[in-house]
Amino acid sequence: MKLSEAVSRFTVQMEADGKSPHTRSSYLRDLRYFAEWLGNDPAIETITPDTLNTYVTTAGACCVEGGEAKARGSVNHVKSSIKSLFK
Repeated sequence: MKLSEAVSRFTVQMEADGKSPHTRSSYLRDLRYFAEWLGNDPAIETITPDTLNTYVTTAGACCVEGGEAKARGSVNHVKSSIKSLFK
């Protein structure tokens, strides 16, 4: 299964679980940035824990546009979004 299909299924699951529109939007934003970083819509099976660890240390995941570090809670939200997708 491709990452884009997994995200689509995850979106439906969040709706079925009654997640608020704000929660769904913020999770999908984080996942969109992750997908853009990965590029080429990879098969979800090829995404390893090492891939995830590398991503959360990139500027896109842990820094704001000016290069300053995001708050710890913001970085944890990115981790939570990705973790929820892979549940």
